[in-house]
Amino acid sequence: METSENCCVNVALRIHPLIADEWQQGYRECVGVTPGKPQVQIGSHSFKFDHVYGNGGSPSFAMFEECFVPLVDGLFQGYTMVLFFLMVRRELGKLI
Repeated sequence: METSENCCVNVALRIHPLIADEWQQGYRECVGVTPGKPQVQIGSHSFKFDHVYGNGGSPSFAMFEECFVPLVDGLFQGYTMVLFFLMVRRELGKLI
């Protein structure tokens, strides 16, 4: 895998913590973070990312400095940038 500095595409994952209502509805945390690595586990499967934030990864506020600031800086230097966000529903948390 290329380092972030040598790659045109970076993938960051932010794990949103469960809120009280979700706990009451029976949802449970289903994503584990490998300490010190940008890797998560869901069941028996592991997934690697360039960055992992929240729930045991880097603090969520670091995402802005580490992911967005370099993109905006590059935009002002004439580079093209694309931000893509995907929100996954929590039904998986009930199944695991």
